Amino acid sequence: MTNWVGQDEIKYQEEMINGLEQAPAAFAGVLRGEAFGKRVIKLSV
Repeated sequence: MTNWVGQDEIKYQEEMINGLEQAPAAFAGVLRGEAFGKRVIKLSV
């Protein structure tokens, strides 16, 4: 699949959610069908 993505034969989407405090709402959104593609929680250090 990496080759297909690299050759633009497959496209994907990512949604970045900032902060662990947003994780519960982000997960609830996945369960409600609001997410598209990959949903990533970005943590700050």
